[in-house]
Amino acid sequence: ARAALGRSTVALAVVALVLPVADIAPKYAPPPALTAADLPAGMRPVRAQIGAGMELVGYTAEAEPRRPGEAQGVTLYWRAIQPMSMDYTLALVLFGRGAQGVGQIDTWPGAGRLPTSQCRLGAYNADAYAQPVAADAVAPTILKLGVAAWANDPADRLPIRGPDGALLDAITLPAGRLAPASAPAEAPATRDGSRFEHDLTLLGYTARVDEAGVLALTLFWRAAGPLPADYTVFLHFLDQAGREALPPADAPPLGGDWPTSAWLPGETVADPRLIALPRDLPPGCCDLRLGWYDASSGARLEAYQPDGARWPDDAVILNDVLNPRQ
Repeated sequence: ARAALGRSTVALAVVALVLPVADIAPKYAPPPALTAADLPAGMRPVRAQIGAGMELVGYTAEAEPRRPGEAQGVTLYWRAIQPMSMDYTLALVLFGRGAQGVGQIDTWPGAGRLPTSQCRLGAYNADAYAQPVAADAVAPTILKLGVAAWANDPADRLPIRGPDGALLDAITLPAGRLAPASAPAEAPATRDGSRFEHDLTLLGYTARVDEAGVLALTLFWRAAGPLPADYTVFLHFLDQAGREALPPADAPPLGGDWPTSAWLPGETVADPRLIALPRDLPPGCCDLRLGWYDASSGARLEAYQPDGARWPDDAVILNDVLNPRQ
């Protein structure tokens, strides 16, 4: 019994000596320092200075779309440009539809393992995070990451300067895509089927004018494959003589929160829009012409009717969106 007890004591002593070194210490060790040659080729440059000592050199973000309740992977690449005597806290806020916060992490760099006072001057550090996304986040939307740092209090933010030395209000980085967990609950009340370049289809639309004279128009789109650019929807109300009856209501889908280059092949995108109408506008006074164009060049995407005939001026004509108020 004494021999067995002695052997157990020795075994426990070995575990007590080895475990901190072999298992616990690596989990709390700071990430290894990098050189400029170690930075990934796909890193997006930022070159923003936070406070006097830190430079956010660049970042990478996982491209695979996430769903609400999942986590978005982001890696920040830092460099200490001045010695720092304080341990600053990073504030990483993930923004979704309408710039609403959908996730936040407050931590030291290195996922808590690299206090800024211990950063080696001139060395680069890879700072990887699995940024949680709230389960009730509205999708689809582009995700953006806000990066800041503070000293003793979250309200005590360090100043931020851009690559040219100018003061910035914030660092906001495109950080991924949030796809909906399911198809839109609403279906188009009116089917259409018009097609545009790049196999982009107007599935249909729902239109309603309320008592306040606001047109609630939802357009339902589907792209069969990736779209090569960020296109803008034009909405023009023309009377029977072809004159503009209302100011144009051009805008990117979902107010710019879900640009076409981010769309997933085969997904249905519901694009709601609110358009204030003049109180004296008679119902049925004009038709709506809509389509897509490239804002950088003004060129419209070719538009075709469901039977294959090309729409004049590459503008789909909807003649029943201004029905009597419901």
